[in-house]
Amino acid sequence: MNIYSGLRLTDVNATIELLEQAEAERVQIDYIVFATGSDSTHAGLIVGTKLLGPQIKVIGISVCEDLETITRFVNVITRRTFEELGFPTIFAAEDTIILEEYLKGGYGILDRGTTMALRQ
Repeated sequence: MNIYSGLRLTDVNATIELLEQAEAERVQIDYIVFATGSDSTHAGLIVGTKLLGPQIKVIGISVCEDLETITRFVNVITRRTFEELGFPTIFAAEDTIILEEYLKGGYGILDRGTTMALRQ
């Protein structure tokens, strides 16, 4: 196992912890929405939810890549994570949900709308 495998497994474990906490608080999770950039977090969350909460939709908001690029990376890493864990790959293309419309000019580049939102 390499460092990237460890990161993905950490994200699978984070999913377990999140679901345990939700169950303890009697909270139903329908969506997990987060900023996606390195792709390993996204893959780990997909694997964790597919194994433990398949009704949950994982939605990544891209912070650095266009939709086609980040989707390709997430799908490759997700398949690899399933394989490394010894589970059959149980996800489909529609399970990789990524929004790129918030990327605007790119990571860390402020535009007028972002600046106005920060001031409010």
